[in-house]
Amino acid sequence: MSLVFNTNSDSIDKLPTDDNVVSHSELQLANVLFKEKQNFLSKVISGTKDVLFVIGLYLIFCLPQIDDLIKKFFPSSMNSIYIFSGIKAFLFGFSFFLIQNIHSVYKK
Repeated sequence: MSLVFNTNSDSIDKLPTDDNVVSHSELQLANVLFKEKQNFLSKVISGTKDVLFVIGLYLIFCLPQIDDLIKKFFPSSMNSIYIFSGIKAFLFGFSFFLIQNIHSVYKK
C-alpha cells in the first residue's frame, strides 16, 4: 500500500499573508480553535478541580443546617425520606449547574 499525496494544494510557505496586526477578537478565536495540547499533569489538575468541587458541595449539602432549611421550605419532605432525598438531589444538581455556568451569565 502506498501513500498518495495531494499535489494540488499550496505549500504553507506560499500562502498569502499580510503585515496587519491581529485584533483581540481574532486572537481569541485562534486560541479557542487551536488550543495547545495539555500535558498529563495539566489534565489531571483540571479534572481534579471538578472532583474537589463536587466533594465540597456534597459536604455542604450533608450539613444538618441544610437539612433543616430544606424541611422548612418544603414541609412535605418531613413525611417522606424519598421526597426529601429527591429535593436535596435536585438542589445539589441545580447548584452545581449554576456554579459551573456562572461565568456564562457575567460574560460580556
